[in-house]
Amino acid sequence: MSSSNSQSGEPATAAAPNTSPTAGPAASTAAGTAAGLSKSSGAFSTNEGNAGGGDGAASGSSKPPEGEQLTLSWRDPHGGLLKLSVFNFTLRILTLGIYHFWGKTEVRKRIWSSMRLQGEPFEYTGTGWEMFKGFVVVFLIVLLPLALFSFGIQLFVTSPATQAMLMVPLYFIIFTLVGMGTYRAQRYRLSRTRWRGIRGSLTNGKSFKYAMIYIGTALLIPLTAGWIIPWRETVLQGFLTNETSFGNRPLRFTADAGPLYKRYWVVWLAAIVAYVGGMSSFFALFWEKFAAVQRGVPLSYTTKDWFIIGGIVFFSMLFYLLVKAWYSAGLINYFAAHTWYGRAKFKGRATALSLVWLTFTNFLMTVATLGALAPVAQARFMRYYVSRLEIDGSIPLERVGQNEDALEMRGEGLATAFDIDAFG
Repeated sequence: MSSSNSQSGEPATAAAPNTSPTAGPAASTAAGTAAGLSKSSGAFSTNEGNAGGGDGAASGSSKPPEGEQLTLSWRDPHGGLLKLSVFNFTLRILTLGIYHFWGKTEVRKRIWSSMRLQGEPFEYTGTGWEMFKGFVVVFLIVLLPLALFSFGIQLFVTSPATQAMLMVPLYFIIFTLVGMGTYRAQRYRLSRTRWRGIRGSLTNGKSFKYAMIYIGTALLIPLTAGWIIPWRETVLQGFLTNETSFGNRPLRFTADAGPLYKRYWVVWLAAIVAYVGGMSSFFALFWEKFAAVQRGVPLSYTTKDWFIIGGIVFFSMLFYLLVKAWYSAGLINYFAAHTWYGRAKFKGRATALSLVWLTFTNFLMTVATLGALAPVAQARFMRYYVSRLEIDGSIPLERVGQNEDALEMRGEGLATAFDIDAFG
C-alpha cells in the first residue's frame, strides 16, 4: 500500500495490484446511517442505466469504460478486539475518560484494516490527539456556555413560563449542533479513511444546511404521526451520499422514498397494534385491581404481577422490533441499490432475523460488560454490513486520483460531546 506517501495535495492514484475504491465510502454509505462509516444499503428495484455518471469514458463513445470488478470482504482484526476492549475500558477509568479518544482511534484502526477491497485493507489515519483537541474546543466554546446559560435560567428566572420560553432557543441550538456534529463526524472519518493512499471526503461547509434539514424534518415527525420518517431517512441519506467522494470521484444516491412506504405502513400499523395490544392485555389482567381502587383499596402489585407486566412489555416490544427489523433490512438493501460510484452500484443482502440477532446480542454484550466490549459489538456490526454488501459493476481504478479537499484538522468534537458517534 502507498497510503503513507499520499498527503492532501499529492497526485496519488489508485493504480496498483487489482483493487477498488469503495469501502471507506462503501461503509459510510452502507447501512446508515448504520452508521456509520454507516449503514446505507438498499434493496427494492431500480432502473438506473447511467446513474452515477460516466467513469472517464471518452465523450460520445458508446463503449463502456474498462475496469476492475470490485469485491468487498472482511478479515477479522489481527489480535482481535477483546483484549484491546478491556485495556481501553481500564484506561478510561484510570484517566477519568481522557484515554477515550486514543482508545477509540486504536479500535478504528483495527476495524478499518479488517475491511478489504480487492483483498487490500483500508487504513484509518486519524489520531487520538485530533479528537481530544476537537472535543476540548467544543467543550470550551459550545458546551460550557450552554451549560452556564441553562444554569443561569434555573437560578435567576423564577417564572416557569419564562423559563420555558428561554429554553426553546437553547434546545434549538443543541439540536442544530447535533445535526452539525453528525455531518462533521462523517467528514472527519472519511478524510481519515484511505485505500491505497486515496482518501475519502465529504463536502466542506454543508454541516449547517444538513442540520437545518435534520431539525426541520424531525419537527414534522409528530405533526405527520410518523409518516414523514421514510422520506426523512431518504433525504438525509441522499444529502450525505451525494456530498461524499472517494478520491476525485463522487458517489451518487438516486433513491426516492416512495418504495419504502410499501413496508413502512406495516411498521406504523405494528406500532399501534403493539401499543393497543399491550395496554389491552394489561388492563384485562389487572382490571380487578383497578376496580378495587375505586372502592378505596390501595393499588399494589405482587412479584408475580411484575413478571406478568414485564412479559407484556417484552412480547409487545418483540413483535414491534421484528416488524421494524424487516423494514430496516429493506431500507439497507434499498439504499444500497441506489448508491453509485461511477458505473458501479451496491447491492445489500440484509435480512430481518439476522439484524434482530445481531442487534440483540450486541446489546446484551455491551450492557452486560458496562460498555467494555462495545468495540467488539462495533466490529460485529461492520462485519455484518461488509459481508452483506456487494458491488455490481467495474471501475477503472487507474483513473481514480487523490482528493484535493483540505483535511479536517480537528476531530469529532461535536459528535463526541453529544454522544452521536456511531463508532464509539
